[in-house]
Amino acid sequence: MPGPLAASVAQEGARRRRRRGAVLVVVLAVATWYGMRWAEDAFAGSQGDPSAATVPGRSSGDTAADGSPDGGRQDDGGRDEGRDGGRDGHAPADDDLEARLTRVVDELTAAGIDRELSRRYARADAAAAAEGVELVVTSGRRSAAEQRRLFDEAVERYGSEREARRWVLPADRSAHVAGTAIDVGRTEGALWLGEHGQEYGLCRVYANEIWHFEAMPDGADRCPQLLPDSSSGW
Repeated sequence: MPGPLAASVAQEGARRRRRRGAVLVVVLAVATWYGMRWAEDAFAGSQGDPSAATVPGRSSGDTAADGSPDGGRQDDGGRDEGRDGGRDGHAPADDDLEARLTRVVDELTAAGIDRELSRRYARADAAAAAEGVELVVTSGRRSAAEQRRLFDEAVERYGSEREARRWVLPADRSAHVAGTAIDVGRTEGALWLGEHGQEYGLCRVYANEIWHFEAMPDGADRCPQLLPDSSSGW
C-alpha cells in the first residue's frame, strides 16, 4: 500500500498537470526565464571550482565555474539510477516513488544537508520528474574552509567585500555552511522550483539567484518576499 507521502506527491502531480495548459503560466515563465538568465550571467565566476562536488551522485558542478545551475554538466554515467522515472509525464508507481523519496533524502542528508530540507526537496524532485523536469542539486553543504575560499575569490573578482557579499556570504553567515540551503539547477529545474517550491515548503531567497533555495520559515504558510541579494541586512 503506498505511503501517505507518495500518495500526496502523486495527487499534487496530477493537479499540476491539469493546469499546465494555462496560457498565463507560459507567458510568466518565458518572461522570468529571460530576466533570470541576465542574473546568471552577472553571477559568472563567483562560485569557484566545478570539481568540488558535495552531493554524491549529482552533477559535478557543485560550485560551478559560472555560478549558475547549468554550470555542472553530467556525462551519461553521472545521473542517478532511476532519475528518468516518470519522464513521460506520468507519475512513477507508488512503490517506486516511496523508494525514490527515501533514496533522495538519505543521499542529501549523508552529504550534510538538513534532513527536513532534504525531505521537502525530495517531494519536489519527484513531482518535477512526473512533469518531465529534472532537478539537480548543484551545491549543498559547504565546509567553512570552502566557503571562505569562495568569498575570497569573490572579493578579488568584484573588488570589495561589500560587492562580493551580494553573491557569496562569509562562512559565519552562510546557510550553505549550516547545511540549510541548496542550489538547484539546471535553469529549467530552477525555474520550475521557483514556481512550485512553496507547495513543498521550499523558498527561493534572493532575487538575483534563481538557484538558491531554503526551507520555508517555521510557522509560515507562504514564502517571504525575495531579498534583493545576499548582502541584504548587512
